[in-house]
Amino acid sequence: MEKKASATSRTREVLLLEVEAVLYSLPYVLSVKRVVDEFAVGFRVNGSSTRMNLESLLLATQDMTPEERSHHVRQFFTALTMPASLPDSWADVREKVMPVVRPASFGPRASREVANALVERRPIPFLRVLLVMELPNSTSHMWHEHLARWEISEEEAFAAAFANLARVADSEDDVYESSRLLDPGFLASCAGKVSGRPVISVPTRSRFIFTGGQDEARVTQLCEQAQLEFESNPHAISPALYTLDSAGRVAPYLRRGNNELARRVRHGHALFALREYELQKESLQAWHEAEGVDTLLSDFTLNTRNTDGYPLAWTMWIKDQDMLLPEADLVSIDDDEGAPFIVSFPLARRLAPECFELVPDLWPTRYRTVAWPEPRVVEQLRAATVDLATFEAE
Repeated sequence: MEKKASATSRTREVLLLEVEAVLYSLPYVLSVKRVVDEFAVGFRVNGSSTRMNLESLLLATQDMTPEERSHHVRQFFTALTMPASLPDSWADVREKVMPVVRPASFGPRASREVANALVERRPIPFLRVLLVMELPNSTSHMWHEHLARWEISEEEAFAAAFANLARVADSEDDVYESSRLLDPGFLASCAGKVSGRPVISVPTRSRFIFTGGQDEARVTQLCEQAQLEFESNPHAISPALYTLDSAGRVAPYLRRGNNELARRVRHGHALFALREYELQKESLQAWHEAEGVDTLLSDFTLNTRNTDGYPLAWTMWIKDQDMLLPEADLVSIDDDEGAPFIVSFPLARRLAPECFELVPDLWPTRYRTVAWPEPRVVEQLRAATVDLATFEAE
């Protein structure tokens, strides 16, 4: 066991050294610095500071020869740091724009302003819809500054991207296969091919899988396949399942009740939320440290009930503290008058709406605690303490 851990440590150190050497050699990189206590590197390029976790790069290169890995690392960071040469007019770009699905954590996280500078939509929890431009020598994400440069609206850019996606939806090129989650026409065609509502998985960028909701064995298999690919692929998107609502829009897929399949489906969504909130917390901690902000970041904690395997996500709310709380099933309330008690978080927000303020530019969702409830509301909350042995989330 110690030898394996030692080998893993050496492998990480070798990759870190290689990444540092490549970054130092690139013309647009001004500084390079390891992130203390993390397998990550920070660097300043084109006037912006960026921090990158290297776990995905390690996974992507683990089966390569040293020569292949060196080549891959250099190509990766060269493409990442090289300023893209953009066309002068929207007419030259319109037919080269495509929508892509990415996790909420994807993209630059140097600051909150930079993280929200990409053109995006947030139609589904923990996912982002971004726009990419296929340029002659590279692929570049679309930023709001590009829209201003070409004098077009966000709506016009997305309309062009979806029109382009519809043209390639039936091609054999799987680069945009996960983007089919966003194509209304393609999704409508799925509904006619399966029994029950279509159940959809996009575990990686190049995977779109669907089955019918009436076939429980297939849905179970889809849960297992989505989680396996999500945990093993460096370009993972989501282990959760999705479906179409009554209006034909994509929505999270959940099953009523507390049978084994319902728990499996819930676990996929909870697992995705856990990863995204952990990565978001890393970014927020770095931003707060840089800005001198003293705000407590409440964890998103995931537990599996011993008796039946039901997944429960909870967070913590402490009296008289400025906190940012994630969206969870439960909240543990510490009112400084005895032991904390646990209630449904959606219920807490309904009973004390004046105490929570949605932070508009954070994705995934977080709520700032801006007040403490009146004593009578605290008593209402205490009276609504849940039985953890039988609780089922809303």
